[in-house]
Amino acid sequence: MKGQRKGLMSKGLGRVGTGMAAWLVLAAGAAAEPVAVSGSMTIGVADTMINGVPLAEAQITVSNGTLTINGEHTIRSLVVGTGGVVTHTAGQTYTGALGATAGGFHLIVMENVVVGPAGWIGADARGFGAGLGAGAGNSTVGGQCAGGGGYGGSGGNGTFVGGGTYGSFREPRELGSGGGSSGTVIGRAGGGSMRLSITGSLTLDGTISADGDGSGNDRWGCGSGGSIWISAATVNGGGTIRANGGRTNYCGGGAGGGGRVAIYGDLSSFNSASSAIQARGAAYSGAGTVYKSQPGQRAQLIFDNGGAYGQSVQSVPLVVPAGIDVIVRSGAALSHEYGSTSGLTMEIADNLTIEATGYVDVGRRGRGGSQGTGAGGDANAGECAGGGGHGGSGGNGHVLGGGTYGSFAQPTTLGSGGGASGTLGGLRGGGALRLTVGGTLNVQGEIAADGDGSGNDRWGAGAGGSLWITAGTVTGSGTIHANGGRTNYCGSGAGGGGRVAVYGNFVSFNSSTSAIQSRGAANSGAGTVYRAQTGQPAQLIFDNGGAYGQSVQSTAMNVPTGVNVIVRNGAALSHEYGDTAGLTMNVAGNLTVDATGYIDVGGRGFGGGQGPGAGTDSLAGQCAGGGGHGGNGGSGHVAGGGTYGSATRPTDLGSGGGASGTLGGLRGGGAMRLSIGGSLVVNGHISADGSGSGNDRWGSGSGGSIWITAGVVSGTGTIHADGGRTNYCGSGAGAGGRVAVYACTNSLPVASMTADGGGGNAQAGSVRTGPIGIDVMRTIVTAGNACRGATVVLSATTVAGTNYFWMRNGVAISDGPGVGGSSYSGTGTATLTITNASSADGLATFSVGAMNVCGEVASDPFTRVICSADTNCDGAVSLQDIFDFLGLWFASDVRADISGAGGVTLQDLFDFLNGYFGGCQN
Repeated sequence: MKGQRKGLMSKGLGRVGTGMAAWLVLAAGAAAEPVAVSGSMTIGVADTMINGVPLAEAQITVSNGTLTINGEHTIRSLVVGTGGVVTHTAGQTYTGALGATAGGFHLIVMENVVVGPAGWIGADARGFGAGLGAGAGNSTVGGQCAGGGGYGGSGGNGTFVGGGTYGSFREPRELGSGGGSSGTVIGRAGGGSMRLSITGSLTLDGTISADGDGSGNDRWGCGSGGSIWISAATVNGGGTIRANGGRTNYCGGGAGGGGRVAIYGDLSSFNSASSAIQARGAAYSGAGTVYKSQPGQRAQLIFDNGGAYGQSVQSVPLVVPAGIDVIVRSGAALSHEYGSTSGLTMEIADNLTIEATGYVDVGRRGRGGSQGTGAGGDANAGECAGGGGHGGSGGNGHVLGGGTYGSFAQPTTLGSGGGASGTLGGLRGGGALRLTVGGTLNVQGEIAADGDGSGNDRWGAGAGGSLWITAGTVTGSGTIHANGGRTNYCGSGAGGGGRVAVYGNFVSFNSSTSAIQSRGAANSGAGTVYRAQTGQPAQLIFDNGGAYGQSVQSTAMNVPTGVNVIVRNGAALSHEYGDTAGLTMNVAGNLTVDATGYIDVGGRGFGGGQGPGAGTDSLAGQCAGGGGHGGNGGSGHVAGGGTYGSATRPTDLGSGGGASGTLGGLRGGGAMRLSIGGSLVVNGHISADGSGSGNDRWGSGSGGSIWITAGVVSGTGTIHADGGRTNYCGSGAGAGGRVAVYACTNSLPVASMTADGGGGNAQAGSVRTGPIGIDVMRTIVTAGNACRGATVVLSATTVAGTNYFWMRNGVAISDGPGVGGSSYSGTGTATLTITNASSADGLATFSVGAMNVCGEVASDPFTRVICSADTNCDGAVSLQDIFDFLGLWFASDVRADISGAGGVTLQDLFDFLNGYFGGCQN
C-alpha cells in the first residue's frame, strides 16, 4: 500500500509543479519521512524522489556528505549537520514554475531548516566560468591583469576594466559572473545561486554562502559573488550568510564584485554583527547588495564592502521604492561607468544614509584626457599641459587650461579632462550624479565627483564633475565635493572646480564652509556651489579653498531672483583674454565679495601693441610707451597711447603697452558689467588693472573698464582699474582705466575706487559715481542716418525697471500722433517706436523715465534721432543735400519745415545748416 501511494504521488509530481504537488501531499495528510544523506547524492532538475521518498515528504538530514540540488523542488524539512554540504552543480540554470530563468536551485521547505555550526549550504565558485556572465571581467594578454567579474557590485579593474552590475536586489536569482583570463591563465568562476523559501524557521549557526573564486597568486580575474534569496518566518542563530567576490592580491585589482543577498523574515534573533550578512567585494571591486525585509519594520538595502574601498558601477538608474532605507558603509562606493554621459541616477523614495566610511563617488569617471567642452590644452613633451575646466577654469601650464560650461542650478555635465604632455595623456574629469531622496539624506561620509590629479608629472589634471542633489532633509557631518584634480609639478595645470547643487532642508548638516566644495587649486578656478535651503534665499557660492584661481566666464552670468552670490577664499571671476564682450553678471539679488574674494579681469584686455590706446613700440634697448585708456599712457623713449571710451558707461578693454624690440608689450585690463538688483558688498577686490612689470623696457597695459549698478554698495574693499606699473624707465606705465559705480546708496569710501596711472607720466583715468539711471540704446530700422519718414526704435535698459514713461523735450508723450506727421507707440514700455519720423523729431530730445530700486529715475537726454540734413535720404550728408534742401526751401515745400513750426521760415534754413555742419552725429 505504501509503495502504491508513493507511485501515485510520483506520477502526480510529474504532471504538476513541485510546489503545488507538495501542497497536495500535505493536504492529503501524507506522513513525513526522514532521509539521511551521508555520502554524495544529487537531486536533478526533473527528479521527484530522494532515496525512494517523494521529495515533498522528505525530512532531509545531511551530515558528513554532500547533497547537490539542481532546479526547483519542495521538501518537508532540512537539517545540515556536521560535515554536511548542500550545493548545486557549477553553472546550473533552470526555468522555475513561473517561467523565470534562474541559477542553481530553489528549495521550497514546508517546515524548518537547521544549519549546524559545522554545516554549510554553499555554492562558492558554482556560477559562470571564466569570461562568462552578464558581468564577466575583461580578459587580457598574458602577463597583464584581467578584470574581475561583476554582479551586485562591479568587478575590480586589472589592466582592463572589470565587469558591471546586473540583476535585482529584491529578487536575486542569477549566477555570479566569471573573471577575465590573462592569456592562458584562466579566470575564476563566480558564485552560484540559491533560493530558500521556508514556511517555518531558519536556524543558522553555520554558513550559507555563494562566494566567487579568488586567488592571490596570479593575474586572472576573480569571480563575483553569486545570489542568495531567503524567505522564512524567522531567522535565528549566530551563523553567517555571504555572497562575496573573489579576492586577489597580485594586481591590486581584478577582484570579484560582491553578489546579491535578499532575506525576508524576522531577524530579531539572528546574529547582530554587521558582518553576519555579506555581499562584499574587495580592494577596488564593488560591494554587492544586502536586502533585509522584516515584518513591521522598514526594509534596508545595504552596500557594505567590509572596509575596503571599492566602486560599485551602476549601469542603470538605481530606483528604490517607498518603504526601503538605503545604507552605504564600510568602503562601499556607488559610481557609474567611465565617460557615461547619463552619469549615476539614484531615485530613493525614502531615506539614504551614507555612513562615515561610505561613499557615493563618481570621481574620475568623467571625460578622458583632452576630451570635453572644457578640455585642457595639450602641450609638447616636457612642457606642462592645461588643466580641464567645468564650473571653474582649468589652470594654465605652458598652454591654456579649459574654460567653463554647464548649469549651476541643475548640473548634469561631466567634468573635462586635462591636456596631454607629449605622449603623457591628460587625466580624467569627474563624473555626474543626479540624486533624489524623498526623505532624509544623512551624509556622514562623502558624496564626490572630483577630477583626477597627480603631483608627479606634466599632464593636465581633470575638472570636477556634477552633483545635483534633491532631498527632503539634509543632515550629517560629512562632505559633498566636486573638486578639480591637483598637480604640484608645474605649479599649474590643475583642474577647475565642478558644479554642485543641493536642494533641501539643511537640518544639523555640517556647518563648516568646507562641507560643500567645488574647488580648483592654485591657478585653477573655483566651480559653483548652489545651496538651496528650504524657505530661504538660495546661495550661489564661488570658493577656492584659499588658493587664488580665476574662473573664466565665457558667457554672461544671469542669476535670477531669490539667489544671492558669494565670492570667497581665493575665487576670482574673470573673462577670456581679449574678449571684447568682457565679463557680464546680472544678479537680481545680492552679491558679496568676501575679504579673500575677487572679481578680477586684470590683464585680460588687449594684448601688447593692440587696442585704440596702444602704446608705441620702441627700438630694442629703449623704453616703449604705455597703453592709454581713461588717460594717456606714460611715455618712454616713445609716446604712450591716447584716451578713448566712455566715462559714464565704460565697456572698453584696456590697451596694451608697446614693444621694446622683440620684447612684446603687456596686456591692458579687461572689462566688466555688474548689474546687481540688491546689495553689492565689497570686502575683497573688484579690479580691471593693466599688466605691469618693474623689470624691463616694454610698455605696461592700461586699466580696463568697470561699470557697476546696484541698489546698495558697501564694504571695506576696493574697486580699481589702475594702469600697469613699471619702474625700469620711470615711464612707459599704463594709464588708468574707467570706473563707473551707480547705486541708490554707496557707502564705499571714495578713496577705495581708483583708476590711477601706473606711475611716471602715465595719466589717471576716470571714476564716476552717482544714483542708478537708465541706459538708452538707439536702434534705427533704416540703414545709415535715418531721415524724414523713417521708423526709429529707442530701447531702454535698467536694473529692475518698471512703469516706463517716455518724454519729448521733457514733456511726457502718449501713444498716437506726434509732431509733423509722426506717430508714437510703446510709450509706456521699455521700447519707443517712432513711425514716419518728422523733421521736427530730428531737433527734439527724447528721454525715458522709470521706477527702479532707487525710485523714479530718468535717462540722459537723447538728441538727433533722425538726420534732418540728409535731404535725399541716401544715408550720407553731402553737398547734394544742400542743393536739394534749397530747392525745397525756395519752393516753401513742407519737407523743408525742419523746425516743425508749421511753415517754411529762415529758422528752418538755420536748423538745416546746423545739422549739416554737425554731421548728424548722434
